[in-house]
Amino acid sequence: MKKYCRPFILVLACLAASDAPAQNPTPTQPPAYVDEAPLPKGWPKPGPYDQISEKSYPPYRAAFTTAKRENGAFGTLFSHIQKNDIPMTAPVEISMAEGDGQNLRQTSLAFLYQDTAVGKTGADGANVEVRDVPAMETLSYTWQGDRNEANIAKAKAALEAALKDRKIEAKEFRLLGYNGPGIPETKRTWELQALLRTSALATPPVPTSATPPATSTTLGSAAAPKVPTVNVEKRDSQPAAGEKFDPSEIRQALSELLALKEGVGSKQIIQEKKATLKAAVERGIKKDARKVVHLLFGFSYNGNQTFSGGSPERFVHIYPELAITLLDQVPQGFTRETLAQQIGSEWAESDLKAAFAWANQQTDSKIKDAILVGVNSSRGKTDLKGALAYAQSMPPGASQDSAISEAFEQNCHAARGYQGALAMMQSLPEGRDKELAAEGISAFMALNSPRAAWDLASGIADSRLRARAEHKVLIQLGFGPLTDPDAATQWMQSLPEGYTKDMLSEIISRQMAYIHPQAAFDIAAGIGNSNLRTTALKNVLEQWSKKDPAAATQWINRSSLPEDVKTQLLAKAQPLPKNPLPLPIIVPPSSSR
Repeated sequence: MKKYCRPFILVLACLAASDAPAQNPTPTQPPAYVDEAPLPKGWPKPGPYDQISEKSYPPYRAAFTTAKRENGAFGTLFSHIQKNDIPMTAPVEISMAEGDGQNLRQTSLAFLYQDTAVGKTGADGANVEVRDVPAMETLSYTWQGDRNEANIAKAKAALEAALKDRKIEAKEFRLLGYNGPGIPETKRTWELQALLRTSALATPPVPTSATPPATSTTLGSAAAPKVPTVNVEKRDSQPAAGEKFDPSEIRQALSELLALKEGVGSKQIIQEKKATLKAAVERGIKKDARKVVHLLFGFSYNGNQTFSGGSPERFVHIYPELAITLLDQVPQGFTRETLAQQIGSEWAESDLKAAFAWANQQTDSKIKDAILVGVNSSRGKTDLKGALAYAQSMPPGASQDSAISEAFEQNCHAARGYQGALAMMQSLPEGRDKELAAEGISAFMALNSPRAAWDLASGIADSRLRARAEHKVLIQLGFGPLTDPDAATQWMQSLPEGYTKDMLSEIISRQMAYIHPQAAFDIAAGIGNSNLRTTALKNVLEQWSKKDPAAATQWINRSSLPEDVKTQLLAKAQPLPKNPLPLPIIVPPSSSR
């Protein structure tokens, strides 16, 4: 209960302040943000105070409730984070809508997660929904003092004047509350924000001095950057009723086009084969858009939740104008952004300027940022210095961070080693760019040298960036074989108590369970986080039951697992009888009577 004390007082202040009297003592000092709790990953700090500012926010995850009563909304969300062991951040997000007259009223309340890797999306009961919110741009007005009608009205008037001046519209308003009652009223920070329909922020220009890398598949890179258009009708991604998708037509058309690109055939024949492929793709989309996207890009998706990567480079290099139109066949969400990044990366290898131009034509800022990250990561394969310079010209935030980190990681992949990237990283001045470079290099190193990758990642000064880099290393270790269990165990034991040590312990116990189940059980039992401990013990005991049911049964009974979990595992641990009874013979009834 202790860990929820701060979120409790923070949200209580946000809710209780709505009925506070319209008094706002004048601060004796200039406004300054009092940092009580961590912000979500990549979020800008509140401010500047008492003026309009333009702000970009990265994607984030939050638990929302539309409970009508404010205290009921608080109780609902507090129960949710307590039950699911979710750490709380600042601010609290309050969606606002027009009420009586020009006043704004609360329509929903949200608790923000640390990042999109925490928890899971979906409904939690009837009144809570956890969802991922896309990146957004806002106009913001920040003040220090009370949350009352006078201050909200003042902020709203300033925002409306700025919207009118910029000739843009707001989708809605939201109020962000950063401080709890432990902070004096004069020091509490609030932000009223207008969420924009169109971008109000400047974007980095398309580089004019970049030269596309030499490649046999370059398509007209000498011409001025111009995004080609292909009209592909967007349809529901569900298969058409009564129609069955046959991939052979697309495979055949793509195969014939690939053969011509190897150097056989005139330009006219190549154009004819392109037209054949385009027609085959259009017919396939009418039958089953999902399977067409999977066939051409290697992407499978279910809603916005799952995908699997493939090898789209040949298709994108040959026919980028068709590839980019197929992006619209993927639903909004994580998979669409990932595919946009992948297309941008592959297109940049054949025509860097055209790929940059495509990115800068996007109206969806989230998709635009994903493409820019992909394009710049591709540039980093052969021109790491240029990729770093371009990333540094991007607005600070999550996309800039990803562009730098991934450029260094992709350079390592292209070079099949990290020495060159490491040398450039070491030449950088101390600061965030150098730490992002370390994150990208350590992600590559984790494939074969997880301990060395960990040492590099753990040297990052920024705590959030360090945690993210370390997490990537652990994820790679979880996918790969554990070649030295003793060394991994010593590594785990050298870490301070906390979630990182628990996560590494879960990975080690899971992989050791196949060969050393008892040692794996001891490691799993020492995990501090209750959810990870239960998961690790279940994994170990399931594997142990296959190898030695009797020993596994003994240890299951001695474990601290919940009784229902014990029951499930004990059922799996029961050995088959040596002489099982024969199955009864069932004679089907005769067809004749």
